[in-house]
Amino acid sequence: MCDPGQPAVGPAAAGFPAAGQPASAGQPAGPGLPASTGEALAVLEGALSFLAAADAGALTAGEQADVLRGLERAESVRTAARSSVLAAFTAGRGFEADGQGSAQAWLRWQTRVTGAAAAAAAGWARRLAGHPAVRAALAAGGLSSSWARQVCDWSDLLPAAARGDADVILVAAVAGARRWRTWGRWRRRYAAAPLSRTMTGMTGLVTGRSVSVRRSAARGAWMGI
Repeated sequence: MCDPGQPAVGPAAAGFPAAGQPASAGQPAGPGLPASTGEALAVLEGALSFLAAADAGALTAGEQADVLRGLERAESVRTAARSSVLAAFTAGRGFEADGQGSAQAWLRWQTRVTGAAAAAAAGWARRLAGHPAVRAALAAGGLSSSWARQVCDWSDLLPAAARGDADVILVAAVAGARRWRTWGRWRRRYAAAPLSRTMTGMTGLVTGRSVSVRRSAARGAWMGI
């Protein structure tokens, strides 16, 4: 398939959407957008090279802020794209064509990352496979990778049957800037609460509905950061 010296191949999004806008899940819908993963990667690498070579000191503060926000959205989309392709690559055992015994071993060899980085990538693929709402928020560029990880960690503390609803509630709470202060007050209030308490407060914060989702654990400050 590939030699170690060849560029790593994977999905990438070109023309990253603004926060809250959906990313294209299939073929690009407009002219000027890439028609294949190869074209998308070329556009992506070109855009990143342009930004890396730019004279950041010559940019206005507003331009610098735009770049930082845009790169964070791009990182979110990248995490979602890599996780989807890595999950499919692992399920299809594509690594065996290169004589590797696992996707992580293939990543270490072909993408020249450390074992820890390969394990982290595989962890994201597994994590997002179990949290489709979080993956969708990442793919839309509306949730940072760090908050996506936090939401998954919180949701994983709940019984499996409650995690889907919890993901939707938590993503909305974290991504809703206008509710951020309310969210912060709620988190501080419940940080010291027994884990057996229902999550009605969190649900009501976002949806206005009273839906109880009980935890199976008996103690801990699960909302602390």
